[in-house]
Amino acid sequence: MSEGTESLYEEVTRSDGVKFYPADFHDGALLALDNMVYESVGRKGRRWWRRVWLNPIVAQPDEDRDHPVMKLPLAAAERKAIPLARGLLDYFPKALAEVARLSAAATAQHHPDKEMHWDRAKSPDHADCIMRHLLDRGTEDADGFLHDVKVAWRALALAEIALEKAGK
Repeated sequence: MSEGTESLYEEVTRSDGVKFYPADFHDGALLALDNMVYESVGRKGRRWWRRVWLNPIVAQPDEDRDHPVMKLPLAAAERKAIPLARGLLDYFPKALAEVARLSAAATAQHHPDKEMHWDRAKSPDHADCIMRHLLDRGTEDADGFLHDVKVAWRALALAEIALEKAGK
């Protein structure tokens, strides 16, 4: 069904052939499917899927930092498709808190006279460091942090850099 410029779908099909019907979901439910997000909407007495076109998360220059700062999309449906609290913080509160504590300790060690920041020039060999810390997973490093936490920090750094290079 097409309503103005909005296309509505009675069903959407995943790449493996599984079909999803909006009547099985509450109004406003979001379904991430094959790099697209659909929202369940009620129209003309029925429920439909409306394709939510996700704008990429844009990294914008910030003169106070040595790297771009991420800006979330402005449209409500696009922001709801990025559940930072429910999809990240609520899943891993202890791990994220420990990664943040590690970041603060690293800044205090390497730049005690500066505010917390990521010195990207220092030890940029993230993949190799991940492997080294994986070998010692489950144990503490000399500074008292678990090697597992250092793996997480390095993995986040590696992902951040890859996303920036990909323009995402």
